[in-house]
Amino acid sequence: MAPRGVKRKAERAQGLIVPGSKRQCKEVVNAIAMTDSLPETCKEMLSGMATTCLPIYAAERHSYQAQGVEMLADALAGVQKKLQDAVTEMQLKVDQEDSEKAERVAVADSAQTNLAALEQNAAGTNEAVNVGKEDLASAKENLATATAELESSEAKVVSLVASKAKVESTAASAYEPLKTSGSKGREGRKQLIAVEAVLTEIELELGLIHSLPATLQKPPEERRTFDGLVVKHVDAAIAKFLADTEQAISAAEKAKPEADDAKLAADAALTKAQEQVTASSTADDAAEAALKEGRKALKTAQQAVGNFSKESEETAKSLEKCKAALASFVDGPLKAFTELKDLAPAPEPEEPAAVVE
Repeated sequence: MAPRGVKRKAERAQGLIVPGSKRQCKEVVNAIAMTDSLPETCKEMLSGMATTCLPIYAAERHSYQAQGVEMLADALAGVQKKLQDAVTEMQLKVDQEDSEKAERVAVADSAQTNLAALEQNAAGTNEAVNVGKEDLASAKENLATATAELESSEAKVVSLVASKAKVESTAASAYEPLKTSGSKGREGRKQLIAVEAVLTEIELELGLIHSLPATLQKPPEERRTFDGLVVKHVDAAIAKFLADTEQAISAAEKAKPEADDAKLAADAALTKAQEQVTASSTADDAAEAALKEGRKALKTAQQAVGNFSKESEETAKSLEKCKAALASFVDGPLKAFTELKDLAPAPEPEEPAAVVE
C-alpha cells in the first residue's frame, strides 16, 4: 500500500484532482439550482458533472467530460439570460415612469369629467321615476302584507286541522284504551308516551301530565279518588282543546275569503304601479349602472395615481435587486466556471540564468 498522501499527490500530478477547485465547483452547483427551465433530474446530472468534470485540467478531460462542461456552459448561460432579462425588464419600467405617470393622471382627469356627466344624467332620470317608485313601493308593501295575511290564514287552518286530528287520533287510539283497561306491556308504554306528547303539545299543566302515567298504569278498578280527578281533568282539557280548535278553524275559514280579496286587490294595484314606472325606470336603471361604473373607474384611476410613488420605489428596488443578483452571478458562479472551464496547471518556474564569472 502506498504511503498516506502519495496516492492523492499522484492523482494531482495526473490532472485528476485540482487543489482549490472544490469551492468554485460548489458555486457552479448552486447556480445550476437557480435555473427553472430544467427538470430536477437534469439539474442533478449537471451538478454531478460540475463536481466530476470541472476540477480536472482541461487538457486531461475525456471527450464526455468536455461535453459535460459545454452542457454546464449552456445551463449557466440560461441562468445569466434569465437574470439579464429581469434587469432589462425592470430598467424598461424605470425608463417609462414619466410617461406612465402622465398617462395615469390623464386617465383620472377624464374619469372625473365623465363622472360629472353621468351624475347629471342619473339625476334627471331618477327625478322622472321618483313618484312612480313611491307608488310601486307602497303597492309592493300592500301586496306583501296581503300575501302574508293570506298565507297565515291558510297555514293557521292547516295547523289547527292537523292538531285537532292528532289529538282526536291519539285520544281514540291511546288515551281511551288506557282509561278503560290501564297500561299493559310494551304497547301500554307506547300509548302512554303518545298521550304525554299530545298533552304537552296542547299545553296541559305539567303537574297533571306528570301525574297521568301513574293513574293510567293502574287498572280502572284499582284507581283511587286522586286518579279519578286526574282522568276527569284530562278529559276536560282534551274536550276544551277540541272545542276551541273547532271554533278557531271556523273563524279562520271565514277570514280566508277576505284575505283572498285583499291579495287580489293588492296584485292589481302592484300591476298598475309597475306599468307606470316601466318606461322611466328602464332609462334610470341604465343611468344608475353607468354611474356605478363611472365611480368605479374614477376610484381605480385615482388609486393608480396615488400608488404611483410607491410602485416607483418598488420598481427601483427591484431593479437594484436584479442588478445585484446578476452581478453576484457574474462575479461568483460564472467567474468560477470560466476559471475552471479552461483550467490548466500553472507554468513551471524558469530556471535562473547561470551567472558567468
